[in-house]
Amino acid sequence: NATVVISIEDYNNKITELLDPKIYDRLPKDPTNRILQKTNSLIRSSTLPENFKKHLHKQEALPPRIYGAPKIHKESAPLRPIITNI
Repeated sequence: NATVVISIEDYNNKITELLDPKIYDRLPKDPTNRILQKTNSLIRSSTLPENFKKHLHKQEALPPRIYGAPKIHKESAPLRPIITNI
């Protein structure tokens, strides 16, 4: 475990390189709400007990976020992509 200090400009350049448009496609619309609605629909139609359904049913969801952790053991400290999904 270590604390790394990096300039915001360098960090943004490195994270932008990770999201290379040759590898990833930009979605025209955020699918989070559609996925949430489908998931809640499946939960409602399931045969689970009602108390489980209440705990599983969600009102809102956040889209996944990406950030990078520097690989300090490598030259130029490239970023390791980490995707958070709550």
